[in-house]
Amino acid sequence: MKYCILITDGAADYALDEFNGQTALQAAHTPYFNRMASDGEVGLTLNVPLGMEPSSAIACMSVIGYDPQEYYKGRASIEALSLDVPMEQGSSLFRCNFVNIQDGIMRSYNAGDIQSKEAAELIKALNNKLGRNKLLFIRG
Repeated sequence: MKYCILITDGAADYALDEFNGQTALQAAHTPYFNRMASDGEVGLTLNVPLGMEPSSAIACMSVIGYDPQEYYKGRASIEALSLDVPMEQGSSLFRCNFVNIQDGIMRSYNAGDIQSKEAAELIKALNNKLGRNKLLFIRG
């Protein structure tokens, strides 16, 4: 038997006027989702332990069998490991996003879908201005 675990992370949203009061997922044409739901088993799990932040990193860690209360140390460490960033005992890691702020309001949590080349230039500028022996900015 084959299994497919489908994690629709980020699919929940607010109802939008342009979708006649529906969420984007409710308004979407979803024949494959519908088929999987009708032919497969559908269930509900609690992947985020009570008291922990309801983030995709914690939920996905739980889905693949790791207890996030024991192993989760933040998204920075997960991303650093995926990029083979060398870490020493006692290192501190911080994960940050470039954002877009207009008129004092954050308009985009990802700098308007910043492109890799532009992000690399900003990271280089950050390292030139603020980087030092024990402080390094790395593009994820």
